[in-house]
Amino acid sequence: MSRRPTAPGFPMAIGALLAFALLSAPLLASQAAGDGQGLRFEGSPFLNYAINRAVIESEESFEGPAFIDGLRWDGGRVRLFEARVAQRSRSLDAAFYCDESLRSLEISVRVDGRPRRIEYDLSQLAEPDPRLRSLIPPLVVAGSDPNPAHLVIQSSSLEGAGAAAASVFLRSAPRRAWPALAAALLAACIATMLPRTASRRGRVALLLPVIASLAATLLVAFQASEPPILFVAMLPSSGGGAPVSGALDRRVEDHAGYSVLRYASGQGEPGGREAGPASGADSVAVIGISAPLPPGIPLAVIDGVGRSLRLSSPPLVSSREGSLTLSSPEMVTGWVLHGKD
Repeated sequence: MSRRPTAPGFPMAIGALLAFALLSAPLLASQAAGDGQGLRFEGSPFLNYAINRAVIESEESFEGPAFIDGLRWDGGRVRLFEARVAQRSRSLDAAFYCDESLRSLEISVRVDGRPRRIEYDLSQLAEPDPRLRSLIPPLVVAGSDPNPAHLVIQSSSLEGAGAAAASVFLRSAPRRAWPALAAALLAACIATMLPRTASRRGRVALLLPVIASLAATLLVAFQASEPPILFVAMLPSSGGGAPVSGALDRRVEDHAGYSVLRYASGQGEPGGREAGPASGADSVAVIGISAPLPPGIPLAVIDGVGRSLRLSSPPLVSSREGSLTLSSPEMVTGWVLHGKD
């Protein structure tokens, strides 16, 4: 009885495939688990329209840069937290602002120079306060008098009162910048009036971009040298919590590295209690954050205003020597709600 012939290379091919699978399985498993292996993100339950506290923990010590990035539903990405761990550590206190535009968080650290990342799903967060969901942060539109000593609110709607308050959230142009900018503008005017010979035309063409760049650089540098400012306006309200017309008084508080400009009715003396929500009553505040560069404004100061807040854009929280601060390259406005839980 004859045996059925088989292809001579078939058993060898099967053996090679089995050997490859056995050898590559541990490598594939380590790649799948190693990206975020031993990395944990604690601190839930997190809330929308709030600045949340969290702890980044790792089974292995990490050092160097650490980040929390927000991944948006539209595919965008925004940096929410940054830190530089100077000494090897297995935990790091962090904070981040969360709103409904974010679908998840990406947490990243470096262990022995290699990145470790995990993703935290935000899709199952509890429903936010419907009042915050309905409020759109006001735009900062230049008014007739930025930072007046007294602010009169003459609107019966919450949105109108917020817009009136935000109209004074303006930083005066730094006076030290004007001489440099005026000199750059004068040099540009003189350059354009030079005789249009071929050689001079070439020199002017090269000079104008340099002057414009110098002026822009000087302006940015002077603005960045100005201390960060937190604007707070406690809107007047009736017994039922609805905003009504009223007058707010200004109080300026200068601190080391930043300032707070508050508007509230019946401001106390500088050494008195901070202007804040009325005890036991609903109240609404409008805030503005002008802090273009880290370190910015201490996060504890924002917490003192309120923790339920809707901001126009997520700010950046930075950790420096154990302190958490908040900054943003653009002006951030928002609503803060206080009231009985």
